[in-house]
Amino acid sequence: MAEEKQGKLVAIELPIKFYGAEDVVAIFADVAAVTHATGIFVISFYQAHAPMFLSEEQGAHEPKEVPARCVSRVVLTPKLFKGLLAAMQGNLEKYNRLAELKQKEAKEEYE
Repeated sequence: MAEEKQGKLVAIELPIKFYGAEDVVAIFADVAAVTHATGIFVISFYQAHAPMFLSEEQGAHEPKEVPARCVSRVVLTPKLFKGLLAAMQGNLEKYNRLAELKQKEAKEEYE
């Protein structure tokens, strides 16, 4: 946001108040695809549906593909995409450290 002071624009930063997340239904996705075009990144989330395997008597055939339904698509600016990528990497590193710690504790408990 910019504010004008004595004929000059001065940038001011405002905190973001997040709301509404509790009203959004969480949907499980087990496949994600990232694409890009000029000036945008698109992340699409899918639910894959494993094919049923039938016996030969039931007319079994080898599946040619696994259908996956898009359940959400998010379009991001390159700046936001880079920030999201950095945040995800940081969270993954924390998750891995915690998982290693828990695994080590569990191993020591049984020794």
